[in-house]
Amino acid sequence: MKITSVMKQRLMSAVSTVLVRWGVPRNQMDERIKKVGRGFLLVSILFVVPCAVWTDSLSSLVKIVLQLGFALCMFAGVLLAFDDGKLPPR
Repeated sequence: MKITSVMKQRLMSAVSTVLVRWGVPRNQMDERIKKVGRGFLLVSILFVVPCAVWTDSLSSLVKIVLQLGFALCMFAGVLLAFDDGKLPPR
């Protein structure tokens, strides 16, 4: 099994658990998981903007933390927002 598929299963499980606690019906779960993935993609922008705007005044540790946050949000967003084998409708 590929590591991305294992990580996708774990991430989807965690998001599903949170959505069930919030009272989302099972028949809406797939669509809501995709919305959460798109949200992760949008939130990742918030990690990149400070790096681009305040390049000189940030310490190296803060830059690394912001870049890791960006990478993790992008990775989670891509895994959740897009299906592996399905092409988008035309």
